Amino acid sequence: MISRNDLLEELKRIDSHLNRKMELIAVGGTAMTLLNLKESTKDVDFCTDTKEDETILRKAISEVGGEFRIDIFKEGYIFSVQLPEDYAKKSKQIEGNFKHLSLKTLHPVDIVMTKIDRLSARDQDDIEAIIKSKRIRKEALKKRFKEVATSIPGRQSNFEYNFNYIIKNFF
Repeated sequence: MISRNDLLEELKRIDSHLNRKMELIAVGGTAMTLLNLKESTKDVDFCTDTKEDETILRKAISEVGGEFRIDIFKEGYIFSVQLPEDYAKKSKQIEGNFKHLSLKTLHPVDIVMTKIDRLSARDQDDIEAIIKSKRIRKEALKKRFKEVATSIPGRQSNFEYNFNYIIKNFF
């Protein structure tokens, strides 16, 4: 498992191999770990703004030869969910003393949205932890659901079913 400190140390090493500024947004369990909602994560997932940022970041990661694998998503397409255009604006800044990286996490409501589609047992535990610790209101989830639901081509009915399950069982 990868702790918050492990993540920040690895990002400092990666940051030292970057030659320009870029925004990096943590998603999933990575975001939860950085927000102190979980002690650790089993995998590391980030989103970059552009394909160019993804390429530069992958090169820096390769140069560092890190201790764990880092998955990179781009342009708001996270797992099987395309987040609304404002996902980066709503994200939360994480302090880390970086020269080139601006480290953020998805907003807790958006973390929930990315976990609803798959909705494994672990995802359900994570969603419950986010809702309780961040005091997420049902209305906030419903509003974001309406903005996100149309971005799941061909899978909207499954996403809606899972969303309704979360509303029924966690509120």
